[in-house]
Amino acid sequence: MEILYVDDDLDDVEMFVEAVHCVDANITCRHAYSTSDALHQLINNSPKPDGIFVDFHLPGSSWYECVQAIRSHDEFKTIPLILISGFVTTQQVDQFNKIGVYYFLSKSALSNRLEPA
Repeated sequence: MEILYVDDDLDDVEMFVEAVHCVDANITCRHAYSTSDALHQLINNSPKPDGIFVDFHLPGSSWYECVQAIRSHDEFKTIPLILISGFVTTQQVDQFNKIGVYYFLSKSALSNRLEPA
């Protein structure tokens, strides 16, 4: 399995990869810093990822622009998109659903999962 994580914060990327590898160390995690970087990787790399995780707060473009850019390519329309943020409102979740994003992951859930027992 291979996933692409779009986030400009390297600390968050490190935490995300660690959490993913806690679930399955065989999952390959690719990283993009921005919408344009994500599109470049999606268009130019094989295999296509099995899922794309997008940070809610991206520099230079919004999560919405990132999702729309990815979804504008037919070959990426069926790849599940998961938004990641520290906090979202019910209204924002409704907005996610309207554009075809049905999954959300809280950054606090990632960090809580990684705290020592």
